[in-house]
Amino acid sequence: MIKSEDSAVLRFFLDFDIEVLETEPNGSGEYLAVCPDCGESKLYINKRGLYYCQYCNAFDKDGVRGNPYTFLRDHHGMDNTEISETLKKYELDNGNQQENPLKPKVRIPGGYYLVARKIHNSDIWRSDPHLLKLFLYLIGKARHSRGPLKYPEFVIYRGEHVTSIDDIIKDNHYIGNRGRLTKWSQSKVSRMLRKLKEMGRIEVLKDTYGTHIRIPKYDFYQEPNNYCSQE
Repeated sequence: MIKSEDSAVLRFFLDFDIEVLETEPNGSGEYLAVCPDCGESKLYINKRGLYYCQYCNAFDKDGVRGNPYTFLRDHHGMDNTEISETLKKYELDNGNQQENPLKPKVRIPGGYYLVARKIHNSDIWRSDPHLLKLFLYLIGKARHSRGPLKYPEFVIYRGEHVTSIDDIIKDNHYIGNRGRLTKWSQSKVSRMLRKLKEMGRIEVLKDTYGTHIRIPKYDFYQEPNNYCSQE
């Protein structure tokens, strides 16, 4: 493993636990590293920090590559402010979104998640609308990065989210009768979580650090290539 070099790009990836195996393999002008998505030694990083994996085809689809900005966002859960501050420490951010290849132009903050149209014909669509709202909320809160988020005593994988009933209530206030701000009760949230579990929409894992929820088949439904248009 490469341990140090003058390159700011290389120092950045080494500091964030990317195992760089070789510099400029075969004279390519790129670094060869271990991919954080699939674990194979097929990740190539160029001198600007743009990267792609030859094994799992992470990025480099239609010419789009990963970069330090998306790496911090997707693999370390940082927001725009944290990312900007971190990149400046490595002198990788010139503050100009249009001219800086390391910082893609973000049109809609917060990203997105996919919902299959067939949900319109499902049991949850015909159930209590609050149940549907909770389910969509949990999909949106689930970890989307393929890399696990590691804590001292537990790990959150893709498609999982650790929360609490109080946090769910706080995040889902709505305007009720007579225009009043309304919130779910703890008992209602507990009942809805049990119902979603019975329907096979979520799994609740045993965890002493909160309500640890997993969305079954998250990878399948959040992969754009699994969707096709119907004429």
